[in-house]
Amino acid sequence: MKAEIIGRIDALRQVMKTEHLDAFVFSDSDGHQGSPLAAHWRVVEWLSDFKGTGARVVVTRSSAALWVQPCDFPEAQAQLQDSPYLLMKSGDEGSPSISEWLGRKLESTDGAIVGIVGAVTSYAFVAELTTDLRQNGGINLRTNFDPLSVIWADRPQVPLCKVVQDLSASGQTSAKSRIDSIRAALRKQHADGILLSAASAIAWALCLYDAGAQGSQLSCAYLLIAPDSATLYINSSRLTPAILSYLKAEGIGADDYDHIQEGLRGYFAFNILIDAKETNALLPKFIPSRTKIVFAPSPVFTQMG
Repeated sequence: MKAEIIGRIDALRQVMKTEHLDAFVFSDSDGHQGSPLAAHWRVVEWLSDFKGTGARVVVTRSSAALWVQPCDFPEAQAQLQDSPYLLMKSGDEGSPSISEWLGRKLESTDGAIVGIVGAVTSYAFVAELTTDLRQNGGINLRTNFDPLSVIWADRPQVPLCKVVQDLSASGQTSAKSRIDSIRAALRKQHADGILLSAASAIAWALCLYDAGAQGSQLSCAYLLIAPDSATLYINSSRLTPAILSYLKAEGIGADDYDHIQEGLRGYFAFNILIDAKETNALLPKFIPSRTKIVFAPSPVFTQMG
């Protein structure tokens, strides 16, 4: 496996060179805070062979490091013997942060650029990393490119499981009543609408979930709630005629997952609430300039209890 990992790192560096990137930061995420993650999103394991959670991989043109939670450090040491990665403890005083480490590694590189996949990384983390990298050597961050789309030839497909209704909530609540309660909570925060990205929040709001997920999440979906409408953005092949009828009866539209950008461009209200920890770094860019973005924690998690 060591030779295979080294080959993947070498392939990554070739793509980084072509794209004029001096480093790249990776973490395990599907962009919706879903858990457990499907194999398609377990990029840290593919790049490093580390099978734990909450880790981040950073690769430069000549070095590679893996940040793991302190509690996972002994496991990482055992898994990654003779690995090309330096091991770091996230948040530990004895280990540099990602931005500090990159600042040292790239201090002699003029106009250094670091990449990160903004489509699966939270707005909050990207904003923090952007600031920290600028403070550690004026390093710029690029968010719109995924090198694994080039080098991971046999990458597992994104699972397209069917959506099922949460029958345990039947007769007790409904998607319409829950969306009404979300709108009431938004009014208290002086917000007209909200974009939900988190798999658990959308499952709760719509009383829908992935088949086999036991009601815990509705993965790879967005729910855009405006003052007078609500639209679920999801791969259409996952919706059965029964689910489509249910959504229609609850006053909820359905559109293709890839149309979320157009949905945000067409958002018309004065403002919209975005949870920076829940939403990926790219989506706020598609919200029209006429609409004020209110960055605040989503009230849905409070209602979920």
